[in-house]
Amino acid sequence: MSSDELALHTSRNEAKVMVLVDLAEICRKVADHPAVPEAMREQAGNFVKQYEFLLQVRGKGNADEHFWGETLLVQIAGFLPRILELQSWPAVR
Repeated sequence: MSSDELALHTSRNEAKVMVLVDLAEICRKVADHPAVPEAMREQAGNFVKQYEFLLQVRGKGNADEHFWGETLLVQIAGFLPRILELQSWPAVR
């Protein structure tokens, strides 16, 4: 692999990590929010636990851990739209 290709892959990995960090923080907020149904809070909390485990190997993970991180990113991205399924109405004053 050329140095340009390596730099491109490194940059892409950094972008994925940046997104995963932000999505994990959103999951943390969902897990702590009392208006979110318990099952969704538990799932969000589980994503946070997986993220925190992966955080220990950030930047030095093996191929399996890299795959796990990408899989977690896809799982969280698929989960978060379920927030829109929660029924809510605009606040009326």
